[in-house]
Amino acid sequence: MAATSPVPARARFNITQELVLVVALAAALLVLSFTAERFMSVANLLNQGRLMTEVALVALPMTFIIITGGIDLSVGSIMGLTAILLGVFWQNVGLPLPAAIGLALVASAAAGFFNGLLITRLRVPPLIMTLATLAL
Repeated sequence: MAATSPVPARARFNITQELVLVVALAAALLVLSFTAERFMSVANLLNQGRLMTEVALVALPMTFIIITGGIDLSVGSIMGLTAILLGVFWQNVGLPLPAAIGLALVASAAAGFFNGLLITRLRVPPLIMTLATLAL
């Protein structure tokens, strides 16, 4: 008969933290559902989905970076670079919108690749490297 090992205290603590967050979220949803007439409406949920898209597009890749022990501060700056380059390529240079989008994305991907290359090849901590490239 195999002996079962007890659940480590750290795992129990994490489960407790997660349970508290789930209960708090459920309580907030219940309170807002009863106090705000249109909170749980389809229109509001669709609107919230549209508003959260950019945050989700940044948060998902950042999750993997944080899990691996890195902190990437350049994400917001590269998003800003993409927006500025899109405007410059479209309005000032006069490129068609699809070409401007493509060029802005390629330039931003190159900036991210540059950061990643320096972090992996020079073995500089991601926090330090992204702080350094923010100054460029």
